[in-house]
Amino acid sequence: MSEDSGAAPAPYVLDVSVLTAITRGDYGIMTFIQGLDASGQPLVIPALAIVAASLDLRSDDTEAILHGLERLGTVMIAPLRDAEQAVRLAAVIARTGLDPWDAHVAAVADAAVCPILTLDAAMWREHAADLDEPLHVIEIADPGEAPGGGPGALGSCQRPRKCRTLPGQSPSPRVRALCGAVPAPFPCCLG
Repeated sequence: MSEDSGAAPAPYVLDVSVLTAITRGDYGIMTFIQGLDASGQPLVIPALAIVAASLDLRSDDTEAILHGLERLGTVMIAPLRDAEQAVRLAAVIARTGLDPWDAHVAAVADAAVCPILTLDAAMWREHAADLDEPLHVIEIADPGEAPGGGPGALGSCQRPRKCRTLPGQSPSPRVRALCGAVPAPFPCCLG
């Protein structure tokens, strides 16, 4: 179904880089995520990504921010529920070489066929084809960053941003609305 038919858009899976930026006080990223939530965009936060963000900056503020994210209306936490999921996560770690928190992001995105929202698309490009189905990635980046060096962006925070998607991906109407235009293709070499 299309988004215009009233169906909810595919969730974005937030990665460690986004969570870490938020816990470090990046107001632009915080505002952007709140804007996605306000627009009804479903967001998924893997539990191990929360662990990584919490380890990055240990404080009461970090804990409060992470709890606050969990309370956003469109956020769902993806737990590591049982032995079956743990074994699948181990398989993702073995195939990709990612650390456990990034591998949990990849496993959730792969299982749900949802794009990963990140500040570091270059890291994800390295692993996009390591799984049976390629990972889909949307990067939030400052508009001054050159394609390829600090590839494209999604969003509208305090400062204007450009939107980019990976080759073969088409932006949803919600992405077009947030970006103010159709995102340009992401310049990279994914088969």
